[in-house]
Amino acid sequence: MGVVLFQLAGHEYPIKATSVPDLQKLMKRRQIIRPKAIIDNLLWDLLILLLQFDKKDRPTAEQALNHPYFTGEQASKDISGLQHQIANVAQQCQQRGDSSITIYDTNPSYTVPGNEIKAALSYNPDVDLQ
Repeated sequence: MGVVLFQLAGHEYPIKATSVPDLQKLMKRRQIIRPKAIIDNLLWDLLILLLQFDKKDRPTAEQALNHPYFTGEQASKDISGLQHQIANVAQQCQQRGDSSITIYDTNPSYTVPGNEIKAALSYNPDVDLQ
C-alpha cells in the first residue's frame, strides 16, 4: 500500500535500486528520501508510516484511513458536495436495510465520485513536473 501511494504521489520508487543486491544494500540503510513532488507534510508523514521497514510498525489499512491526511481539516475542506450526496444515499440505503453498506460508504471522506476517477485516469503527472 505504501509503495503504490509513494509512486502515485512522488512519481518514483521509495528506494531506487538497479539490482536485487543494490536494493538489499539500500534497504539496510533504512532511509527513504522525500521526493520534491511530495510537498504535503501530512502525506509525507503517512507515507513514512506506511513504509516502515518492520511490518509490525506499519499501520493497518483502517489505521491508515484514520490518519490526519484523510481525516484532518484540509481533508474535510476537500470533500465535495457530490461526495456528501453519495454518502447520504448510502445512509438512506442502509436505513432501508441494505446490509452491503459499510461505514466507508456512509462517510463522504471515503467516497470518490466517478467524474474524479475519470479525471484522474486521464491526468498526466509528468506535466506537473515540467
